[in-house]
Amino acid sequence: MPARIDLAHLLLSLVLGVAVIASSAAATDEMYRWVDSEGEVHYSDRPPPAGSAERIQRPGQRADGDADEQPESGVRERADRMRQERRLREHEQQVEEQRREQEAGRQAWCEETRERIEFLRTRARPRMPDEDTGEMVYLSEDQRQERIERKQRQLAEECNQ
Repeated sequence: MPARIDLAHLLLSLVLGVAVIASSAAATDEMYRWVDSEGEVHYSDRPPPAGSAERIQRPGQRADGDADEQPESGVRERADRMRQERRLREHEQQVEEQRREQEAGRQAWCEETRERIEFLRTRARPRMPDEDTGEMVYLSEDQRQERIERKQRQLAEECNQ
């Protein structure tokens, strides 16, 4: 369970981080680009202290200076997609867990059936519950053989043997 909590915290942090970055980028009206004396290119929402800088258009900003709705909707779409992917992963994990539980139950049934066959083979006159009444009775040789054969058929069908 802690892994799910950590994943939820990570996802929440990621979504909040993207939202903060998107909102801070939307809050600045101007972006500048300049090259310093060492030839490094810099980008900032403030012009450099000295020298000339090129004013640039931010991604998601129209030429008239207004921001488009695309960055916000893009963040929303990505967050929705991340939620859907998380739900899909959780569903796949649940399905896989159910498959494992079913397989474990099937393996247990197969082992119990093998033990039952061995019990029937090694006892000369096994005493077992009557299938109709549930009362304990001794099996005849024909009944014992019939149950062995039936259990072997079940084992072959259910346990791939």
